[in-house]
Amino acid sequence: MLYAKIRVKSSLTIIKNQIAKLLTLGYKGNNIVKDYREHFRGVDVACAVRELREIGYKFELDYEKNVLNAESARIAHIHREKEKKQQSEPYYNDFQDDNFQPVQ
Repeated sequence: MLYAKIRVKSSLTIIKNQIAKLLTLGYKGNNIVKDYREHFRGVDVACAVRELREIGYKFELDYEKNVLNAESARIAHIHREKEKKQQSEPYYNDFQDDNFQPVQ
C-alpha cells in the first residue's frame, strides 16, 4: 500500500507560532522584523517576514519591501567586500617565499 506523505507541524513549531502571536499583539516598537529575529535566533530577514505574515501580522505599505531590499543590499555589500579582500591580499607575505626547504 502506498501512503501519502502528510506534513505535520511539530509541537515546537506550533509553540513558536503561539509565542510569536503573543509578541505581535502588544508590539509597540518600530522594527518588528529585527525584534522577531533577535527573539528567535537563527531566523533570517526573509524567513521572519514570511513567518510574521503567516501568523497574521499586517505590515505597513512599503515596510516589508524596504526591509527585504535593505537585507539584499547588505548581503551584496558583504560579498563585494569579501571579493575585494581576497583580491587585494597577496598569497605570500613578507615571511614566506618559494624557497621553502624542510628541516631534516
